[in-house]
Amino acid sequence: FAARRADASSVPDAPYVRALSDARRAASLALARAAVDAHSLEFNEPLITCATPELVASLNIVDDARYGAVLIDEASQFPTTPLALDLCAAASLTFVAAGDDLQLPPRRHATGLLDDVVDAGRVDLVPLEWHYRSGCPTLIGASNALFYGSRLVAPACAPRDPGLVVIEVDAPMASARGPPAGLVNEGQARRIADDVVALVKKADAAGAPLSVGVVTLNRPQRGLIYRLLLESGAGLEAHPTCKGSLRRTPISGRDVSGDPPLFVESIDRIQGEERGTIFLSTLLAPRAGEATVDLETLDHLEEEEDSDDEQVSRRTPRRRRAPSARHYSTLSHAHGHRLLNVGITRAVETMRCYIHRECPAPGPHDARPGRRAFGWLCRTLLKRPSPCGCASCKALAARLAPTLGTGGDSDDDDDDVSFAAGARAWLRRATPP
Repeated sequence: FAARRADASSVPDAPYVRALSDARRAASLALARAAVDAHSLEFNEPLITCATPELVASLNIVDDARYGAVLIDEASQFPTTPLALDLCAAASLTFVAAGDDLQLPPRRHATGLLDDVVDAGRVDLVPLEWHYRSGCPTLIGASNALFYGSRLVAPACAPRDPGLVVIEVDAPMASARGPPAGLVNEGQARRIADDVVALVKKADAAGAPLSVGVVTLNRPQRGLIYRLLLESGAGLEAHPTCKGSLRRTPISGRDVSGDPPLFVESIDRIQGEERGTIFLSTLLAPRAGEATVDLETLDHLEEEEDSDDEQVSRRTPRRRRAPSARHYSTLSHAHGHRLLNVGITRAVETMRCYIHRECPAPGPHDARPGRRAFGWLCRTLLKRPSPCGCASCKALAARLAPTLGTGGDSDDDDDDVSFAAGARAWLRRATPP
């Protein structure tokens, strides 16, 4: 910008500068006239414009103005389209693509801008290592060890909430006809519904906001929990604007203005969400009368052709494994590890994981990254040793060990011990030798 300004004139109000300012103000006025979700702040020079990709395209903002810097957030989900190239070209000095290549790619089978920029290999790569969402180190511990090589650093804190909590539920898995058809665990679903209702009643009694989300591995389990909550008698109703979510019914004496939608979703639909308390259903358990679970079950979590969801609302394309296959699995998906990473990192205060003691854990060297990560997660939650003694497995097991939450519905003393162990592990990593 300075070079171009010098070429035009050394006078601050040179024609080029005036034309640039006029174009930016025109873009600002276009945003102001649009009754849409956009926000512009003008501090003389330059203009700062915040907008969604859809708004940028509809208002032709990049056609009317050239910016010193362009920053794209959630670039892993930003499809590499002509609009993305226009945004790159609109930056006269700096272009920043911020995102996480271990979270979800774009919808509709497109490649992501972040992946394409990194693959190009011609840009500076700056890893972001500070993690701010989780109020307790145990909430990010498993994700940090599994997906980020324990490089993330969580600021030191004294959490008021227990962080990661593990609840063993001895309930069998079964097949549901749907729609959508697939595997369900009614015992886990009922336990989760009861615990959510307890939080709703607690928020009602205290007059406090409610921040809750429920995460499942598939849509049949999601649908079962959703129905149980609707029928719970706790004053919950379908959210009028957020499909797949609930809300507390607005009644006299009940302030729900501070409540985000209570979402109940499978792990391929929650990118960008966060809630104070997250309930995670791991679903998988032996069927009634059986003692173990066949690992092939992980590939058959639901029936693809029985979907009752809208295609456009899907966060990740549901690709069939073969032309004749009718099954779908978030864990066996090509991006299964990304889906799982998103699923276990949504909690700000507490994540309650519901799991059967015989939940199947794929081997540490499973060829599919989603199944492999799920195996490590299950062994961590159930405090099982790794079946492999190779150096890499020993190292990963050591990184995962301090992330263990409480075993079952423990009291606050156990929670404090769990936090202390996580804090000591963080200090060992953060303190230079």
